[in-house]
Amino acid sequence: MHIVSFFGIASRVILCVLCVVFTACKRDKPFSWVNPPADSIAGLQHHIVPSQFEKADVGVSILLPANYAQNPQKQYSVIYYLHGSGGNESSEIEAIQQFVKRSLKNTHQMPIIVFPNGGRSGYFGPTENRIIQELIPYIESNFRTSNLREGRLLLGFSMGGTASMRLALKYPDTFTGAVSLGGRLWSKDGSLSLAITENAQQLKALGTRLLFIQGEKDGPDQFQGIVSQTANAGISVKTHVLPNTSHNLDAYLEQSVPYLASYLQDF
Repeated sequence: MHIVSFFGIASRVILCVLCVVFTACKRDKPFSWVNPPADSIAGLQHHIVPSQFEKADVGVSILLPANYAQNPQKQYSVIYYLHGSGGNESSEIEAIQQFVKRSLKNTHQMPIIVFPNGGRSGYFGPTENRIIQELIPYIESNFRTSNLREGRLLLGFSMGGTASMRLALKYPDTFTGAVSLGGRLWSKDGSLSLAITENAQQLKALGTRLLFIQGEKDGPDQFQGIVSQTANAGISVKTHVLPNTSHNLDAYLEQSVPYLASYLQDF
């Protein structure tokens, strides 16, 4: 009995140790600027672009529409999808593709979707500069895009949702607008409010359009001040709260199709 008890206790201890080690390995997974997609998807390309801002080579995934090669004269709109915390340029590619496709009345209008690697930056600082000053020129030099602000849209989840809003507000000449899914607003982050204050007239004149989609169980009131400030400045902004939804991308994508469909009518 004592031997059986000893081995039973020992086995539980070993199991606990393994669980701790496994969890630590997951948590401490080394960060990389280059993460090629594991899945093969039609039209998907992965490029490695040197960045003077990051001082590193950085990966980007580009998903081309199915009819891209068959329409050599056509110029395409571009959606820049900004992933959430812990993601990279290979995160959620197929899920976002299906989300956009389901939101379009005509799949022949499918845009190019670009998936930058935002690292753990919150898309501030060097990463913001890389997207604006390096990535967009790179995409427009290598692919047939419209090269107009009306043909550039930001879409993001969680950390990427908030960043999408900030970049659209900060660079009204660059983007037609932004869609935030489950954005996370740090209480001391005044960057969105500052961008509205500095660019209100231009945002209104250019017709920048913002869409906030937030889960009922995912801090639906955290952007209330930003939405009020935006609306008071005469900038187009809409909000939708998804019933019984927590911070889960799949749940957001499943329920947000009608709202993105309405938004994309003019894109």
